[in-house]
Amino acid sequence: MRESKKENGSKGNTYKEPCVKCHFNTNHEVVASIDIYREEKCDRYLEIDSYQIIKCLGCETISFRTDSSNSEEYYYEEIDGDCIYDSVVRLYPSRISGWQGLSDDELQLVSGFISSVYKEVRQALNDKSFVLCGVGLRAIVEYICRHEKVGEERDNLAKKIGHLEKDGMVPSKVAKTLHMIRNIGNDSIHDAKRYSEEEIKLAAKIIDHLLTYFYIMTSQTNSIYKSVTGDK
Repeated sequence: MRESKKENGSKGNTYKEPCVKCHFNTNHEVVASIDIYREEKCDRYLEIDSYQIIKCLGCETISFRTDSSNSEEYYYEEIDGDCIYDSVVRLYPSRISGWQGLSDDELQLVSGFISSVYKEVRQALNDKSFVLCGVGLRAIVEYICRHEKVGEERDNLAKKIGHLEKDGMVPSKVAKTLHMIRNIGNDSIHDAKRYSEEEIKLAAKIIDHLLTYFYIMTSQTNSIYKSVTGDK
């Protein structure tokens, strides 16, 4: 297989990608690139790997993008009949659009083990490993119940969520969403079910609100209360 390289072949191109800082899709410009071509002449086979440094045209954050394709993976547009080559795009650092998650500063106010699991879920979500996300989100609900010492040690998660509601720690609507996350986790563990990106993002946002309510806001309001009252 013959290999050749071309510098800055895609420089100046723009792509719509999730931004590391903006947390939604923005236009990114290629500021530098190297394209690698691998060709088998006898088989008329061609691979193209493009390695690109890209810059968000909003906040100007720099990140890295790869775009890989080959001459055997393609499809034809239904309307025009044009040949479109499938490509695999990867972004570094990995991220998704439409979900920011809790910051490391906020997670310092969360119980250590819960914070550690959350960071793993956050990375899995950015990597689009949605089965792992389902397992991790359920685990966070489980460890919140343990940390808050609800129910009996032998109780399953469904009963513990019921105790959260019964003890007035969460309203019934929130308890219902926690059961939803429990079911997502069960499906992920037992059936390796892969929920959609939007479904997992919604579950992650619920967890964000739950951690904010139980730990982050409590810590912040306690600090404000001490400042106002002069208590130490």
